[in-house]
Amino acid sequence: MIEKELIQKYIYTNPIALLAIKDQESINYINSFLPYSTGFEIECNTLSNYDYEKFKVIPDILDYGKYNSNQVTSIEVRYRIPNGLVGLICLYNICQELHRNCSLSASSIHYHIDCTDIFDKIHNQNWINDNNNWIIERLKLWETAKEYNADCKVSLYRAWVRLAEEHKTIEFRIGEMTFDYNIIVKRIIDCNDIIKKVKEEFKDRVEIIYNKVDITKILNYLKIVNISQEYKNFELLKQELEKQSKELKQQSIIINPDIDMKKVISSRVKKFV
Repeated sequence: MIEKELIQKYIYTNPIALLAIKDQESINYINSFLPYSTGFEIECNTLSNYDYEKFKVIPDILDYGKYNSNQVTSIEVRYRIPNGLVGLICLYNICQELHRNCSLSASSIHYHIDCTDIFDKIHNQNWINDNNNWIIERLKLWETAKEYNADCKVSLYRAWVRLAEEHKTIEFRIGEMTFDYNIIVKRIIDCNDIIKKVKEEFKDRVEIIYNKVDITKILNYLKIVNISQEYKNFELLKQELEKQSKELKQQSIIINPDIDMKKVISSRVKKFV
């Protein structure tokens, strides 16, 4: 498995570089950060040149707010991404287009995490009473809410956290206004982690399945939209991983079995921007 620190660096900064990783153990680790399909609503301003097609062609995007006339307005845009590495890369590409098609407002981002498999079991006040405190304490760590008021709770209605019956999701409503991938992905991963804990109490929850990444499709998209730096990062990490593999094979021939292999691997990992 590739060094976890290196993997996490690119999960939170540029997941396109992770296309260079081939071993299944590392891919499983990457996927685990985003186990559930996630939607997000951004109450921002759409520019006059906002182009549906720019979002429609993003590889693997599940929803880009085009289906109803009121889904993309001057105050809100909506998107949905799949789970796993596929979803992380999709999110990254959405964020790039948001910078080109929208402008920030003084509002917020709402995150919807898929709970279709357990929603009927949690959509009640008893479940809310049992889980409200730990979820709210977790969200206080975000430090995004301006004040702890009557909305500082989990609810069937509008609050910090809402059980959204129309989507069968849990909606987190206190995300800060931003188009920056590194911030949005941090919030989405934390929301997914909360839902993972919620679902652990249900033995009949649906098994998580991750789609295989279509590398060719994604790289072709990068060429079309001319995101040269992302393609460069992919090539740099690919070269670094190939170098690591060769060095480790050489080490395996002469290595002293008493030496800690993890330390050897760690010493071979170069950190680059």
